[in-house]
Amino acid sequence: MAKTFKTKYPGVYYRLSSIKKHEGKPERVFYIVYQNENGKQIWEKVGVSSIDFSGINANQIRTDRMRAVQAKKNGEEIAPKILTFKDIAQEAEERHFYKLAHFSDFLAYRKKYFAIFDDKTLSEINPKDIESLRNKLQGEGKCPGTIINILNYLKVIFNLAIKWDMFQGVNPVVKVSIPRVDDKRSRYLSKEEAQALLEDLKKRSPYVYGLAIISLFTGMRLSETINLRGEHINLENKTIKIVDTKTKNNRVVYIGGPLLDYLRNIPIKTGKLLLDPPKWAHIRQTASKNFKASVDHLGLNDGITDRRDKVVFHTLRHTFASWLASQGQSLYTIGTLLGHSSPEMTKRYAHLLPEAKKAAIESIDAFFGTPPEK
Repeated sequence: MAKTFKTKYPGVYYRLSSIKKHEGKPERVFYIVYQNENGKQIWEKVGVSSIDFSGINANQIRTDRMRAVQAKKNGEEIAPKILTFKDIAQEAEERHFYKLAHFSDFLAYRKKYFAIFDDKTLSEINPKDIESLRNKLQGEGKCPGTIINILNYLKVIFNLAIKWDMFQGVNPVVKVSIPRVDDKRSRYLSKEEAQALLEDLKKRSPYVYGLAIISLFTGMRLSETINLRGEHINLENKTIKIVDTKTKNNRVVYIGGPLLDYLRNIPIKTGKLLLDPPKWAHIRQTASKNFKASVDHLGLNDGITDRRDKVVFHTLRHTFASWLASQGQSLYTIGTLLGHSSPEMTKRYAHLLPEAKKAAIESIDAFFGTPPEK
């Protein structure tokens, strides 16, 4: 049997899964211990960390169980609590949204736009209510991207309620037409910008520097770099195996240049995360905060108002692909290395290929001694 660990909450324990992982670490399985009305000790499994469940949630369940036991002993009946949108939004905040880089945005939107739903149950909120909110946002002159973000936060709250068995209905947000927006990023870094950014990150945060250099030279997503483990690195074959990806398809990328030098000079341990994050920090927030600080210090976003042209961590992945396209690599190769689920996603790099194709033809002309046309 797996070892049982205490939490800071009385009667709440957890065990580590030997199979499943969450955010690169063994999944925690939470249990509560209490006595039923007959005095029998009950061990009850109540949740796992992979669904954003924690000790505080287990403690609340244990409190409810003990209250019900006491009421039964006293011959009382406890009416089930009717959960309102406010209750569930609070639960979503504590179990899910708090760890996101844009947590402050969620709090602002919840206070300003979602409070109108607070006293309603989720089943009382219908698509017309969501349409009214959308129309209000449009009337305030909000750009399509902002409207999409606000409604997506609302959609996530309903999805989490369904996932946590707090709501059995249909998510009303999915029935509302949302404005379309072209949010494809077009900005990518020059060699000089990338070098300056890495140098600044190295001084600011060795951990975020590691995430950044891996992403820049492999095209890996931030989540993929965070979850890399020692056993995924093969320095002999110069490969990295990427598992549990966004598209659910594992892939292999190749190591070269500065990244190879970097990996050869850090400890790599099987069964451990490749990059050990600061124990006091939230990983994504640490990455975003330090990355933004370096970008601001270098002035990479000075004077830029269109969010699609701003440098963010994801720009490193886009830069990797853009450099490949500029060197004449095929869209198929680029899509494979990036782990795209559809060729449509890779087409954004097509505009970088003509010059590379022209250069390829000119190299053939040079081979036969034919001077290129002016």
